[in-house]
Amino acid sequence: MHAELIRQQPQQGDYWLIELALASPSPAPAIGTSLHWQNKQACLFQHQGNRAQFLSRAPLPEPLDWTQVRWQQHACAPLQFEHPQLWLATGLAQASVFAAAKHWQQHAANKAPFCALLHSEQAFAFTPKPARFVWPLANEAIGACALLEDWGVANRLAHADGLPGCYEGQLSALYHTWLTQQPTESCWHIYAFLPHSELTALAQLSPPQMTLHLYATDEDGLFSNAT
Repeated sequence: MHAELIRQQPQQGDYWLIELALASPSPAPAIGTSLHWQNKQACLFQHQGNRAQFLSRAPLPEPLDWTQVRWQQHACAPLQFEHPQLWLATGLAQASVFAAAKHWQQHAANKAPFCALLHSEQAFAFTPKPARFVWPLANEAIGACALLEDWGVANRLAHADGLPGCYEGQLSALYHTWLTQQPTESCWHIYAFLPHSELTALAQLSPPQMTLHLYATDEDGLFSNAT
């Protein structure tokens, strides 16, 4: 895949947003696409036309030598518009939730609900805001990402140190709370971008009618091999 660097801008929480122009006729980057260079990684945040944005913890080096940048696709399952879906991610892998949510938001036909649970060990790349969508989970989980809500996505946040408005703990515990509120016949598709230990916990908690799509990251949300 060939691309031209348009701009890269610092974001909150020591994140960077990298915008690229993709050379035609390059294939469109799929959800889960990432860039790798110098032991660093950027994950697809959103894509439209020949423009793509990637979220990273560091900017690409300038001047940029594309021969030193590797593209990788992590084989994320296709978006299921006809099934309700819950997306979970930590750290940098949150970018995949935004990429999927934007794709869902742009889909004009009838579609099932899309919800998200996001986690960070450090700061988020956005300022948590009081949630506009009513979605009772844990009492302290009252914050949300406003951008996702603008796209129609109910979401809640978890933080290792209990950032105000966030659930204090791991996503598997917040996911368990969510499960207790689901009817026994609920058949959701669960997409999770989490460390192996969290994926194992999700698999053990999930009833058989849930369809799981599990993708392994490290504690910072950097992709490893898909499970």
